[in-house]
Amino acid sequence: MLVLRSSPASPFGRKVRIAAAILGLTQRIEIVIADTNDAQDSLRRQNPLGKIPALVLEDGAVLMTVLSSSNYLDLLAGGGQRSFPPRRRRVLPS
Repeated sequence: MLVLRSSPASPFGRKVRIAAAILGLTQRIEIVIADTNDAQDSLRRQNPLGKIPALVLEDGAVLMTVLSSSNYLDLLAGGGQRSFPPRRRRVLPS
């Protein structure tokens, strides 16, 4: 089971939860509330920066950004499903 350390108000944690829902992986993720203001919270051991989201993998490794977490979830779901739309290239006027 994967563990997502986040807080209810975090827009970044929300993005990872949305990606998990789109990819059908919500059953594989336990959401554990993190208190970034509490120096005793285990989040500090999982992510030395003390930031959220932190996605703790089954082997204990931790992914510390929305993009890395979402890309990992995409791989778990078979890859290529892209939970985020591709970046649009900006075309500058000539």
